[in-house]
Amino acid sequence: VVIGTVLGLGWKLRNERRDSETRRFQAEVESACDRVVAEIGRQADSDRKLVGGACQSGELVDRAVIWMEAGTLDDERRLSLSRIVPEERQAFDLDELVLATADGDMLGQAPITLLNTPRAEVVRLVGGDVAHYALRPSPRPALISRCRKATRDGRAVGLVGARLLEPVLDRLGVTVDARVTMGAAPPARTDVVQKSCPLVDTAGSTVTLVVSKPTRELVDNLARIDQTVINAGLIAVGLAFVIALLLSWNLGRPIAKLAAETRKVASGEARPLRVRGSGEMAELARSFDDMLESLDVTRRRLAAATRVAAWREVARRVAHEVKNPL
Repeated sequence: VVIGTVLGLGWKLRNERRDSETRRFQAEVESACDRVVAEIGRQADSDRKLVGGACQSGELVDRAVIWMEAGTLDDERRLSLSRIVPEERQAFDLDELVLATADGDMLGQAPITLLNTPRAEVVRLVGGDVAHYALRPSPRPALISRCRKATRDGRAVGLVGARLLEPVLDRLGVTVDARVTMGAAPPARTDVVQKSCPLVDTAGSTVTLVVSKPTRELVDNLARIDQTVINAGLIAVGLAFVIALLLSWNLGRPIAKLAAETRKVASGEARPLRVRGSGEMAELARSFDDMLESLDVTRRRLAAATRVAAWREVARRVAHEVKNPL
């Protein structure tokens, strides 16, 4: 009974725990995906405010605006601005920083490889929405933050910063304890749980993020659940076996003693058991003791009746022997 009960309950508990653990693991991966998107959004807003502050009170943009308004933005001053841009990029902790006019005239850039950016691309970057961050899906996905400051003659100077997504995803992967990549989700695998989540800006540009977490932790948890159920079952069966031995010993000893005394009833050597306590065995023992007492009384009465009958026979014979001579 105990083994059957333990197996049934253990199997049910095991399946319930395995299902709940699997659901918890999948929910953890989905939550990690949402957290990554939220953290990227917060990082982008922080960059946008940082770059926006440079247009409001930053020395770099103010210099460019003043020189443009004065018409003194010559090559020497352009060179001065281009030297300040790398310092600003390091101060902002951005991967890319571009200072340019609204018509695409590049005033400074960091790194230097951005010098070959097409003029039309520069115009698009500077003229974008400054109230929200933007996504650059390719060639190197990045978060774009920008600000603009207009001159009195209707022109404008813009500052555009970019933070590459790949280092951000690596950092967030450590935070959420999962691997975060970009692009389409790879084919489904049994050893990895994956969740795709889109990162979308206000212009509709999208970068698909994929959060992957190996099921090794899940497998280990399930193995611990199985081991716990097995250990609990073995302990329960062991305890049941010990209890069964104790019960059988407590029940078997009175029964064996009763059987031994029962075999002596016919010879008249049986002794009362004198069992104390309650229960069926105690009741049976008391009934046996009562039976022995009844048998003893019956034996004594039978012996007395036998002696009386014997004396009567003797008296009858004596009377007969006396009567014959008379």
